[in-house]
Amino acid sequence: MEFLNGPNPMVLYPLPEGWSIGYCVASKRYYYINNFTNKTQWNRPTGPAPRNYPVAIKCSRILIKHRDSEPDFWRVNYIPRTKREAAHVISKCYVLITTKQFTFEEVAFKYSECPSAHRGGDLQWLNLYTVSPYFLIAFNLDIGDLTLPVETPEGFEIFQRTG
Repeated sequence: MEFLNGPNPMVLYPLPEGWSIGYCVASKRYYYINNFTNKTQWNRPTGPAPRNYPVAIKCSRILIKHRDSEPDFWRVNYIPRTKREAAHVISKCYVLITTKQFTFEEVAFKYSECPSAHRGGDLQWLNLYTVSPYFLIAFNLDIGDLTLPVETPEGFEIFQRTG
């Protein structure tokens, strides 16, 4: 694309993540394209492109708690594990899944400290507008993908989008 009236504005002023630029010959103006939704706008974006999240997804999780995490006494009344120990356990869970030694469901059933563990971690359907903010990471996943271990107020978690 040849840019009129000087150099490519992308070189001088890079766009935020998720945006690209186009040029409208009819109006002789640049426009901006959200690479996730393919929507266009005339005004230069000031932040990352919003994604087109689904309203609801099916999701599973593995939760490993530690003594400083939000209380939830589903399996035990007191969690003596330190934050560092919990990080080590969730990392081992991640390795077991990604090396295909065990399925996500098997690891969740055996190690997760979430009440969903008896269902292999299945949280069933999550609504975009009602979930806690730290669940939003799962809305970025493609079906079947899982997150790296993440720290949340409840402990350390791995999320897998299942639908």
